[in-house]
Amino acid sequence: MNEIEIKAHVYKKDELIKKLNSFAEFKHEVLRDDIYYESPLNPKIKIRIRKEKCANETRFILTYKRKEIKSASENSSTELNEELETELLSSAPLEQFFCDAGLKVALKKHKEVMDWELKLPTSIENIQLKATLELCNVPPLGDFLEIEILSPSKKDEDVKKVQQILFELLEKCGIEKSCIEEKYYSELLSQIEKNN
Repeated sequence: MNEIEIKAHVYKKDELIKKLNSFAEFKHEVLRDDIYYESPLNPKIKIRIRKEKCANETRFILTYKRKEIKSASENSSTELNEELETELLSSAPLEQFFCDAGLKVALKKHKEVMDWELKLPTSIENIQLKATLELCNVPPLGDFLEIEILSPSKKDEDVKKVQQILFELLEKCGIEKSCIEEKYYSELLSQIEKNN
C-alpha cells in the first residue's frame, strides 16, 4: 500500500479535538518511540524500529519507507511513501545486529498520539478508502495533525484524487493550508539539534 499524507502545525488543540470528534471515530491514544538507523555508506537510506504502547499492549514494528514528495495543484505537496513493515516479537536482536553491522542511530523520536478514523465514500481499485487523522505531540516540535490515506495505487490520477481529499479534510478540521509542514520530522529535529 502507498501512504499518502499531509501534516500541519496545530495551534488550537482543544478546538481541533472537538472538530475531529464531530465527524470522525476516536480510536485510541498511543505512545510511539522511534529509532532510525542509517548506513554509513548511504545516510539517505534509513530503517525504523518503533515501540508502540497502546493501553496495556506494547508492539515493536520494523518499517522501511521509500519516501517521495508529490506536488499538488493547491500550491502545496503531500508525502507519498511506499511503506514496508513487519511486527517483531522483540526489537533487541535487530538493534544489536544493526550496531554490529555498522549502522548508526540517526534519530530518536517520541510521539504522543490521539488517533481518529474516517471511512471515505471513495474507492480506488475497488478498495474503500479510509483516512487516519492523528493529533500528535512531537517534543520539542509541538502539536501536529497528520492525515493519512492508504492507496493501492501510485497512478498520478489516483494520487491527485487522494490529495484532494486530504486538503478537504484539513479544511474540515479548520486548519489553513499555510500551516502544512512539508519537512519531515527528521529534518525539523535535525535543525533543532544543529542549533543547540
